[in-house]
Amino acid sequence: MIVINLGTNDYSYTKDDPVKQAEYRDAYVEFLKQVRSRNANAHLMCTLGIMGDALFPMVEQAVAAYSDETGDTNISAMKFDVQSAGMVGSNWCAIVLCAHLSILCYLLT
Repeated sequence: MIVINLGTNDYSYTKDDPVKQAEYRDAYVEFLKQVRSRNANAHLMCTLGIMGDALFPMVEQAVAAYSDETGDTNISAMKFDVQSAGMVGSNWCAIVLCAHLSILCYLLT
């Protein structure tokens, strides 16, 4: 399994601009093709959240567009819960990430 967690910082560029968000989505699709070309059998898990999830709809659209275009169904998208103001820092992120990935691995087996 390859976990791709991109988009948190990209929102500072795209904001709510639909043109910039579409560019992000299209670039994400091309990135997925590159990852797949080097990892033919791995499940691709495209995630976003913990530190912001505003671009998650674009991640979902990218996964759907990639799958439609290539016929590849060994890919999925998953949104993490965004951390609250009282729970910040690397320890909290690592704990939540591990919990989510443990559940995901269980569901995929």
